[in-house]
Amino acid sequence: MTTEPHVDVAVAADDEREVNDGSITGRAMAFAAEFAEHQPTPLEMGYVAVWLAFGEAAARLRACARKHRDTAHLEETAASLDRLAARTRVLAEATVNVEVAADEPELVRHAHRELERAGEHDDWFVESVLASVRGFIAGRHSGSSAEQAARYVYDLLRHRPLTALTRDPAEWEDRSEISGTPLWQNIRDPRAMSTDGGRTYWLTDDEANEVGDKPRYYSAEPQEAGR
Repeated sequence: MTTEPHVDVAVAADDEREVNDGSITGRAMAFAAEFAEHQPTPLEMGYVAVWLAFGEAAARLRACARKHRDTAHLEETAASLDRLAARTRVLAEATVNVEVAADEPELVRHAHRELERAGEHDDWFVESVLASVRGFIAGRHSGSSAEQAARYVYDLLRHRPLTALTRDPAEWEDRSEISGTPLWQNIRDPRAMSTDGGRTYWLTDDEANEVGDKPRYYSAEPQEAGR
């Protein structure tokens, strides 16, 4: 015979009030009042939403544990959610009102000043750029390696290749079915299009001449590309 779990109606009602009494929402509103002196950015709102979700999930798990007298593993899970919620709040606070400390590296402070002069005031955007600068600094490049790394990063972030495109069929994706005519696209440089399987190609962002043709380039042999 199966015994239904005992449910204390009074406790269950209290638990529902605990989840729905606005305390979690109230904490979010307090967060907004304390930290958001500007229009919240999508990243800030996203972190707050995740923070609220973790907090609500933890409260509901505890409510479920009390209803069904099963506190062993549910309480452990709720505690984990609480820790995640706390960490998410830290991330949310870190994205608000971006400031650069005086002891930050000069390159970071330079980047922050220049972004301000350029009129960039979106905290999420500014922080994302500063994080990239900090990451670059963490590489501890010397003068020559910094210049080379900066060139690589510039090309890689634009999905550009670092060496010559080759005739290797593995580099070219057949787009003929989509285009209706023989056409291949290079997977290392999406701008590169070919009608002969990658032996020659043109770049989509090149300007066409007076008759509508774009410059043609010859692909390297695979063994020559890295030279």
